[in-house]
Amino acid sequence: MLTRSPTGTTFLDEILEGLLRREFVHHIDALAVQLNALRQEAGPEIWRSDLIFRLREHPLGALLRECPYTHRALQKPRGYAGDAVMLDYLYERIPPEGTSERGAAIFEETTGNRNGHSVRFRRDHLAQLVDGVAQMTSFPHILSVACGHLRELEHSKAFAAGQLGPVTALDQDPHSLETVHAHLGTRGVQAVQASVKSLVVSNEHGPFDLIYSAGLYDYLPDDFARTLTRRLFDRLNPGGTLLYANFLPENYGRGYMEAFMDWHLMVRTLEETQALSDPLEVELASRWAYVDPFENVVYVVLTKA
Repeated sequence: MLTRSPTGTTFLDEILEGLLRREFVHHIDALAVQLNALRQEAGPEIWRSDLIFRLREHPLGALLRECPYTHRALQKPRGYAGDAVMLDYLYERIPPEGTSERGAAIFEETTGNRNGHSVRFRRDHLAQLVDGVAQMTSFPHILSVACGHLRELEHSKAFAAGQLGPVTALDQDPHSLETVHAHLGTRGVQAVQASVKSLVVSNEHGPFDLIYSAGLYDYLPDDFARTLTRRLFDRLNPGGTLLYANFLPENYGRGYMEAFMDWHLMVRTLEETQALSDPLEVELASRWAYVDPFENVVYVVLTKA
């Protein structure tokens, strides 16, 4: 699959040479595109059992690990890729102190690509959702599931104006919740450490006017995601809103994430993501499914009758 040219080089060699020449913009983008094509051509079994290992062992892999965004995903200091620190990398696009000049240049491209745009759009979209609910409901009660650092509230006009009721920020990562408590704990936000499973097996928390979980479903198998959707929906007040989201199978960064970041998502099509709420259909006032402007993430918004 890693076809060699007449000169004996692969596209990985060419990308490596380009990066060593400091041609970061073109070659990081070309790498993402070619990895997605290679993944599609190879099929899931060969990709996972053989190609990912070979890609990561290429000298290009060591160079890419100078990028702190890539490196943190591989290291998983909190036990999983995509932690709140990594999301802050995507939001702020500021590499941590000690990053090499070359690592910072690669970081600029890996956080600035179309997947990065989708994550930043997601934060701003959630802020707009919060603001919209606050216009319809006086001092709405809100639950954010797998909240991370809850950065969307920093972009919410309703939150800044004191127009929200209690906000419950739920996450299993105590480090994320420490940041939430430190920055937002005095402003009506309650940080709750709990697993997602606890939302399924208990009746704690609620009812709410808005519940959203924008990054969690990427890690959930279908049966659990369907059950969680049911249990979150049950916690809504009449007229309340539930939003959940999922990365699409053809998302721009998938090949790079899997090969060089060891970051694997449970991706779903629009139809598959929407189907997670099919059992709720008779209880819905409305359901809306749509894809973000960068064609990486699908959103489903449910309104309870």
